[in-house]
Amino acid sequence: GQSSNGSTHSWLKEYELVDAEWTRQYVTAFHWSITQFTPASMEVQPQNIGERVFAVFVVIFALVGFSYVVGSITGSLAQLRSMSEGASKEFWMLRRFLKRNNVQLELAIRIQKFVEHAYIRQQEKMTIGQVKILTLLSSQLNDELQCAMNLPHLQVHPLFQYLHEMSPITTQRLAKEAVGRNALARGDTQFLPDQDATAMFFVASGRLVYSRSAIEDAIDDTPRIEYVDAGEDWIAEPALWTPKWVHVGELRAFTESELVLVYPGKFADILVQYQHVASMVSRYGKKFMAWVETIRSQNDLSDVIQGDEMSDYVSKLIPNSEEPPPSRPQSPRKD
Repeated sequence: GQSSNGSTHSWLKEYELVDAEWTRQYVTAFHWSITQFTPASMEVQPQNIGERVFAVFVVIFALVGFSYVVGSITGSLAQLRSMSEGASKEFWMLRRFLKRNNVQLELAIRIQKFVEHAYIRQQEKMTIGQVKILTLLSSQLNDELQCAMNLPHLQVHPLFQYLHEMSPITTQRLAKEAVGRNALARGDTQFLPDQDATAMFFVASGRLVYSRSAIEDAIDDTPRIEYVDAGEDWIAEPALWTPKWVHVGELRAFTESELVLVYPGKFADILVQYQHVASMVSRYGKKFMAWVETIRSQNDLSDVIQGDEMSDYVSKLIPNSEEPPPSRPQSPRKD
């Protein structure tokens, strides 16, 4: 700084900077301040008691501040090194386990790729269990948090979107208590034809491929293929409305994927506690299954509903909406 008393001997006078441009004065002062934070030095030194006291306080502040910054960086690097070493050790143990147990090479490669993918996703996307402080949340806030994480996937379906508008408390409980998740590696099978359905599925991430047998008496006997994408489609909805739904086709992961599952038993247990909601949902379920029977009679039954094509039609099945169309429209396959 520059002393207000012009007769006081200062660093500006000592180094003949009184009449220098302000930019030179500023850069010189800035250079001096930086050297206080590092083991560097420069030719400018305090020239009076005021400047000397100021310099002492700056050095003390610089010592504390620089030590804190260096300590923080060192601690962060040590933590990163520890995490990296831990992950490397775990992957080494996995490879050792697979080798010692004579796991086939093809299966071992699939396992390693999926574990690497799951590990990267875990680092990118934290779970509630990883944040211990979230255990302090009240029950209602925890319900709202679970709802915020799961509901966007459920709202692909018009019924769940309508339910959230009609009764938010119901959807909050559904999103917390009736929902689960399942991760799939590339090529994993979620279900096979003639297998009993245990849940309704939404795609949280990735892409799946669904195949079913060709239409009877069709000239082309090539299996019918559909791709199931996140944010659009849903799978095995009849599992919510009938006690025994048998899958029509096979569902496999086309890429590494994650599914959101809605469990029929828990779904029903929650709805019966809200009579006005249960009544509306029951009427929807009856209309939906009647529509499914119409599709069955046309030999076009499928576990998958392509939301981008069918959402408008499914919306009409919700009570107080327009009646649904008599059949499932034929649409080009996704590719």
